[in-house]
Amino acid sequence: MKRYIERSYQATSLKGTIEDSLQSNSPDNAPSVRAVRSAFYRPNLLVNGDFLINQRNVTSYSFSNSFVYTLDMWKLINGDMTVNDDGSIHLNNVGHTDSVAESGWVDGHFRQIFDKSLTGIYTVSLRVKNITSGALHVCFAGDKSDRLTITEDGVYTHTFENVTNETTLTLMFNNFDGDVYWVRLDLGSIAYPHVPEDHATALARCREWLYALNCECVVGYAGSTGILYFRDSNLIDLRSEPTVTFLNKTMYIFTNGSTIVITAGNSPSMVMRQKYKLGVFYISGYPNQDEIKNCEVSGYFSNSYNVHALFSCEP
Repeated sequence: MKRYIERSYQATSLKGTIEDSLQSNSPDNAPSVRAVRSAFYRPNLLVNGDFLINQRNVTSYSFSNSFVYTLDMWKLINGDMTVNDDGSIHLNNVGHTDSVAESGWVDGHFRQIFDKSLTGIYTVSLRVKNITSGALHVCFAGDKSDRLTITEDGVYTHTFENVTNETTLTLMFNNFDGDVYWVRLDLGSIAYPHVPEDHATALARCREWLYALNCECVVGYAGSTGILYFRDSNLIDLRSEPTVTFLNKTMYIFTNGSTIVITAGNSPSMVMRQKYKLGVFYISGYPNQDEIKNCEVSGYFSNSYNVHALFSCEP
């Protein structure tokens, strides 16, 4: 384990180099500087390791003793998580350590699950700041004995020499209060310089696992059975068939001059039409099927809300 002095943007250890994350509005983060730094860039094996993408559009999660997805690809249990104004995340479970989570843990866990297991040598690095209480432990879920323990502000790196069939990287926190700015995972024993991921790239990577259907116009048609079909080309990028959460919002469908209102209450089943892999989903269960049979339809979600349906195949 190595700890580097805060404000040192780059330091060198026997295991390689690690670079502190720069604020997006810093002069040192100008495009010309980033272009030079990109020569040392290696993709982060973690998805959304900079916490840039938040398609659920929720910035604060309260304590729960069951796992919940928060930021794209990150799950939380037994603690509070808040997105700070500077893009870092605040983790806290002070006073919650006597509560037992669904798995029997008393520690808080902020974790990412991989789509396939990892075996070999891997190096984790991260920046932690504003610690006021407790400790943050970084480990793979299957072997908590090999861990990096953090109790002070700084940029840290740790090499795991014997990773075997691991599927989850965990930030485990006990009576902890502090901020995490980024986390990265590299194959091998070198902690490569941390370069903040471009937002468009980060979003594209996240949309392979989660897509939020926002208040954009959608078009489609109603089949002979009265099922409404719609197409969104973003759905074809998902890695596998998603589970779909149709939030309790209102959707207005226009058919031949009349308006049909679709809500989670009267149309609870929104499902991918997976067979054709064309990004088609449909809404079934509408109570008055005769009203919409064989109609050309268009619609939009109420502009009062930001997110109306989440298509997720997050691991």
